[in-house]
Amino acid sequence: MRTSAALARVEGLLALSPQKICPAILIGYEGALRQGGRAIVLDSGPVWLRDMAWTDLRNPDKYWRRLLALPPWRGTVPRRARTLLEAIDPPARLLRIIHRVSGVGSLGRPRLTALYVCAGGLAAREVKARAPSAWRWAQRDVRESDQGVLPHIWRQAVRSQDPFLYASRRWLCRRLAPDCSRIDLASIPHRSNEAALLTAMGWELANIHLGSRPARRVLDHLGTLDAHWLPQAATRMAVATRHDFAQWAKTERH
Repeated sequence: MRTSAALARVEGLLALSPQKICPAILIGYEGALRQGGRAIVLDSGPVWLRDMAWTDLRNPDKYWRRLLALPPWRGTVPRRARTLLEAIDPPARLLRIIHRVSGVGSLGRPRLTALYVCAGGLAAREVKARAPSAWRWAQRDVRESDQGVLPHIWRQAVRSQDPFLYASRRWLCRRLAPDCSRIDLASIPHRSNEAALLTAMGWELANIHLGSRPARRVLDHLGTLDAHWLPQAATRMAVATRHDFAQWAKTERH
């Protein structure tokens, strides 16, 4: 998260100084752990956060027009991915499968989006190939990730559960709609509450981590880290991310 904020600042999407980014995130993260977490729901949450999140890009007409304008997927659709996309409930008529790029977090992994006509309106589902946990990579654990770990964390997390979110062994499947997509910093016209936004993001991260470990264990671990652990780790991660992106861009050009 801190790495994303640092990269956003380099791109001019965040004005907050680097010295304030980490404290803002940690205030929310540690606060949620100490209070046992609390789901962030825009409809009944802080007005400033709801106003910030509800940008013009969430206008249904513009949202669906933008998806419909994306190019169709020209490659082969893996069998399991197709099965997940066809399992839409209630049943709907498939319009087409498109190729969508969103952010830089999943570049290089297959990502397929299906558009449907459903009860007179539009619906969308996306499948994205899963990657092993970064923790396994850091520990040089070459075993395949356990299929049940991620759904278990989701179920135990302190958040408003999405009934359409599903994880198979190799794929993630989720719905797409104007009111259930991530907050894009580039689409926020006024960012006077940047520190508060990062604090909310830190809080939500703790909400998820509470689905995997007791709060006390996480807080005890935080207590063993020095004051500079987050800036240092984020800086190293930012360098690695830029390197990986350059490698991905090179392969895309060829």
